[in-house]
Amino acid sequence: MKHVVVVGGGFAGLGAATRLVEAGARVTLLEKRGQLGGRAYSVVDEVTGDVVDNGQHLFMGCYRATRAFLARIGTADKLALQPRLELAFVDGDSGRAARLSSPRLPGPLSLAAGLFGFSSLSWRDKAAMLKVATAIRLPSRLQPPATDWETVDAWLDRLGQSQAARRAFFHPLALATLNDDPRTASAKLFEAVLREAFFVGAAGGGDARIGVASVGLSDLYVDDARAWLQARGATVRIGDGVERVLVEGTPGAARRGVARGIELRGGEKIAADAVIAACPPAALVELVDAEWRENQPWWAGLAKLQTSPIVSLHLWMD
Repeated sequence: MKHVVVVGGGFAGLGAATRLVEAGARVTLLEKRGQLGGRAYSVVDEVTGDVVDNGQHLFMGCYRATRAFLARIGTADKLALQPRLELAFVDGDSGRAARLSSPRLPGPLSLAAGLFGFSSLSWRDKAAMLKVATAIRLPSRLQPPATDWETVDAWLDRLGQSQAARRAFFHPLALATLNDDPRTASAKLFEAVLREAFFVGAAGGGDARIGVASVGLSDLYVDDARAWLQARGATVRIGDGVERVLVEGTPGAARRGVARGIELRGGEKIAADAVIAACPPAALVELVDAEWRENQPWWAGLAKLQTSPIVSLHLWMD
């Protein structure tokens, strides 16, 4: 039985740990903070006693891995998904509201029908959106796929999308799914969002449906995932920060090594056959010795990744 150490106890770490246990591995999961959940957890407000999420997290029908994880630990029923895609949009300039509703039609026809009934778009804009659908479904030399080096806005420029279409549809969707400005966000990631939500999988807009947890985020997956893991022999340790990943090998021209465990901040070492780092990029860079990171483009690129923070405001109404 292989022993795998998972560093980080958020959605990624708990999802990886449960899948590994399901596949027969022996797992040790480590979380440096005093609680599991990463950036998606809930707390009890001291004043009201209400359960409050640290930030509102929405889900989509195309989150197939997430939904499989929740089904694995027995909490899929705590995620409420729309019967079909239905979204209300409000124009920030005019205050005009519009509703996007996808009928139950096969595949992309569902989105097309929804867009053609979307009152915020002119008929010219709706027709122009067919270029986006064609670029996603049938990329060619004349219309190559989006890349990481192309921004969302540059990609929309290439596909002839108007400013009105961006303001009414593309920009709100990009901000909601990528949490980044369309002028800097990756076109490749945005294209992937559109493909997964609207062009792959279930018919009738099933993959584009919006889901909301009917309970606090910790109750959605944290507590049940921990209980599921421990009931199957996995070790879950919180409050244990990892100092470094132990790499086996000899740094040389190729500088190839294999992760063989971790060392905790207190000096304890845990041997393993493999290590999964389910932590933020900046944290991962600090866990690997410089001798393994020097002159390696992958590590240099990882160190340059930036974050796009979210600020959440919680209001209690009379």
